[in-house]
Amino acid sequence: QNRSRASYHQRGPENGSPEFMKGLNMRGWKINLIEQAMMAVLLVPLVVAAQGYPVKPVRIVVPLAAGGGVDSVARAFAQKYSEAWKLPVIVENRPGAGNIIGADYVAKSAPDGYTLLASSSSLASNAVLFRKLPFDAVRDFAPVTQFIATQLFLALNQKVPASNVRELIAYAKSQPGKLNYGSTGIGSGAHLISEMLKMDTGIDVVHVPYKGYAPLMPALLNGEIQIAQFIPPQLVPRVQGSSVASIVWEDAVELMFLAMSPEHKPWDKKEVRQAVAYAIDRDALIKVLLAGQGTRLDGPIGPGQFAYDKDLQPRYTYNPAKARELLKQAGYPNGVEIDFYATVGRYIADKQICEAIVPMLEAVGFKVNLKTPEWGTMWANVQKGGTPFYYMGRGSVIDPSAALSQYFETGQSPRIKFSNKEVDAALRAEREEFDEGKRIALMRRAMSVITEEAPAHFMWRHKMATGVANNVVFKPQPTMDINGIDIMMKPRARATK
Repeated sequence: QNRSRASYHQRGPENGSPEFMKGLNMRGWKINLIEQAMMAVLLVPLVVAAQGYPVKPVRIVVPLAAGGGVDSVARAFAQKYSEAWKLPVIVENRPGAGNIIGADYVAKSAPDGYTLLASSSSLASNAVLFRKLPFDAVRDFAPVTQFIATQLFLALNQKVPASNVRELIAYAKSQPGKLNYGSTGIGSGAHLISEMLKMDTGIDVVHVPYKGYAPLMPALLNGEIQIAQFIPPQLVPRVQGSSVASIVWEDAVELMFLAMSPEHKPWDKKEVRQAVAYAIDRDALIKVLLAGQGTRLDGPIGPGQFAYDKDLQPRYTYNPAKARELLKQAGYPNGVEIDFYATVGRYIADKQICEAIVPMLEAVGFKVNLKTPEWGTMWANVQKGGTPFYYMGRGSVIDPSAALSQYFETGQSPRIKFSNKEVDAALRAEREEFDEGKRIALMRRAMSVITEEAPAHFMWRHKMATGVANNVVFKPQPTMDINGIDIMMKPRARATK
């Protein structure tokens, strides 16, 4: 990623010193760290792979302790690689020194593609935190793929008398040097963000580095530390099973949809696009493949997003007979052949969802060729407008103005190449409007036309899990941001004599 590569080169004699950290633009640095902390990547020592790869066992080195997020995903990948290659794929944990030990081991391994590194964002951040590393992250590694993104949050031990961040800061100031906070290692995202909190507020808390997420959880639950950040999804059951926390759910603000480009046949016919909308049983897909962890969209957006209209029309229900009739009206009484491009490993259960959509489409007359290209190839083609029919998500949609313009306004993006004068006029007008009520009306008009014309069929929003201490009242935001002002402490029960 260009962002990470830029970080690799931010070296200097004072990198990592307090003076260096204080001289940074804190807001920009904080955003960058959060973005990088959410990434985990697979890398290999820089090499040109030989033909016929692989012909012998492959090793994936995880520079963190077993049981954490990166380790769990690496093991899932290893199992699939082993099945596909008919060869052993071994995961080896080499934790310590903020991921440097494991990364250095891979950097010094034979550059033949048989020793891989499953790393977090520390590979980038370490380059600016340490004056000298035993390897060069740019020169010695070739990135293969980003394979995980996780939400990050802060957790407090129940013994800490604080119900929000403001109270935590006040308590820490009253107890200088007595509070401990745990991170997944020196230089990790948790460490850096916590140190910035110390610098911003003047609190004095003690850093306790752990070798990954797995050792961090027992420390939190046993009271060894009072603060634990960035608990990964696979450890959610441990939170649920504890006596100090529970899980609450929130709809993500990423919209999942099927895109159909009117510049390509048969998607130039509105009836064909609408037939897709009637052919798919979204409720069944949510129930079976998403285990109920999704909220159906009846239009471009859902509850909690700006300009949402629960009565937006038209509304598509599962109706195969209607879909078959629309194909006939479009001039395809005997059906029509289409290519359907599925994302693989980009979104939750995406390949399985697309595979389940195929028989639904074929049941109404479509003859489907399912395509499963590598994500980088597919995304590049989508951005060029070369993918006629595909499954996709659009994230960070709170106010949908930018997303609607990006995908559905004439000339804004070639991703769908949809053009409609009424939609264009409504979207331009809402951007120029300062009155909230008028903006909402204009945006709803645009969304109604988009839903009717069906250049995209909107599917659902995924549900996200957040761990909340049992003595805290907290409702997650759709953005999954956590703000101290949104956290309230439950009243303690009075002792009785």
